[in-house]
Amino acid sequence: MIMKAQKQRETFIAHSLNRGFENAAQSFSKIVNRNIRISTLQSLVIRHDTDFSYVSEGDEQVFVLITQLMGDFSGKSYLIFSQSEADEIFRSVASKGKFSDDLKEALLLEIDNILSASVISSISDSMNAVVYGDVPKLKKMHGKDLYDYFLNDASESNEHFSIVYSMANFRFDNHEEVHPQFIWKLSSRIFDLIPEEKAAGV
Repeated sequence: MIMKAQKQRETFIAHSLNRGFENAAQSFSKIVNRNIRISTLQSLVIRHDTDFSYVSEGDEQVFVLITQLMGDFSGKSYLIFSQSEADEIFRSVASKGKFSDDLKEALLLEIDNILSASVISSISDSMNAVVYGDVPKLKKMHGKDLYDYFLNDASESNEHFSIVYSMANFRFDNHEEVHPQFIWKLSSRIFDLIPEEKAAGV
């Protein structure tokens, strides 16, 4: 019975994240004036915050956008674009010419701001919780260093977290695809805050 209730709570969180992704795609569409939708979306809850075997490392530079969560529960979100995915976004958004490196980074930060805010809003509304995100930060590293980065980040915290791993397929104007990894590290306290009747209704 306890395991069933826990599974219901995990499913509830995954559904809340998925709704946030859908809202994020709509917001992103308005900003760049392009038709953007999510064609594939998967979310997986992992109970231990030291298991990062699912992270796709790749063999190129990656951009990791980090947003700290604060409020009724804590956590972090990590939005990860490979260099080729970031280039695809720049080509899709730029009407002509090229972006400077500063503008490219500013665009990625704005995308993270939109996606994170949409997901945070979805979680907050579904749980009647007060949660907000800090100003996002950007880190650049080689894909092969991702695993060690997450391990080191996890070791710096004394709080127990669960990991929600999401993979979204953003489709630009029905033909261009971007597959960012979106990783959410949420305090395990979040599961205690979910109303039982809501979790049971999933």
